[in-house]
Amino acid sequence: MPRQTPSYRPSTSSAPILGRQHLSGLLCPCSRKTLSSPSFRDATAGVAGIEFALVLPLFLFITFAAAFFGIYIGLSHSLQAMSADASRYAMVGHNAEERRLLVGDALRDASQQYALINDDLLTFEIEEDGEWLTVSVAYDVSKSRLPTIVTEPLGRFDSLKRSATVLLP
Repeated sequence: MPRQTPSYRPSTSSAPILGRQHLSGLLCPCSRKTLSSPSFRDATAGVAGIEFALVLPLFLFITFAAAFFGIYIGLSHSLQAMSADASRYAMVGHNAEERRLLVGDALRDASQQYALINDDLLTFEIEEDGEWLTVSVAYDVSKSRLPTIVTEPLGRFDSLKRSATVLLP
């Protein structure tokens, strides 16, 4: 196959070969990227690592705070359910002493069913006012597994107290 040489034809356009359109990168370097080295603004190496380092502490704080507040709400709900069950159980007692024994038995049995409750940290009070019986259950939070990240924002407290009131028959 014979080798062909390129033909040089004169340009038929009215613009010169080295006109402004061909030299725009040389005349105005800010309009086009003509340099091969990236600037600081265009560098993207390590951006994911920096974003990870900035977002991770906030993500971990939110995750652990949600878990700890869940523990607090679970503990509070458990105490409320225990006091309601104990007050309904104590309704059948004939006198104040028998009601106190029934509440103690009900709370001892109920504390075995709730994972967040330690029986040693649980105390109760019974209050009778005419036809009404109020059972108050207190839990010592200072010695429990509830971390201080939960107790500090809610105010410093040593015990969590819930109560239930029923009408005596």
